[in-house]
Amino acid sequence: MLKKAEQRLEKTIFNSRWLLAPFYLGLVLGIILLFIKFFQELWHMTTHVFSASEADVIVAISAIDLLKSFMDIPKEMSEGDADRLMWKVIIHMTFVLSGLLFALMDKIVGDTKKH
Repeated sequence: MLKKAEQRLEKTIFNSRWLLAPFYLGLVLGIILLFIKFFQELWHMTTHVFSASEADVIVAISAIDLLKSFMDIPKEMSEGDADRLMWKVIIHMTFVLSGLLFALMDKIVGDTKKH
């Protein structure tokens, strides 16, 4: 009796794997779509990297360094650490503002009628 119940339970569990098959196929399809989207974004980024101006590159490097600084914030920050972080933010925002001003100047020059 107990052996029969065990065999029936094993057979039920083994056969129920087909109930999960659609979920697995959906997960595989989702991963494939994520890979496609990732490679599209990667291609888009690489095409923009080669056409980026110096200001864009400086702002990007500053942003990476600032992100690294934010990731390494200690639990107990000294006043020197806080000042260093504050100056990194100020310098980064200066780069961003100068990049925006350069873009604005390019737009103004491009919209000006030629005589």
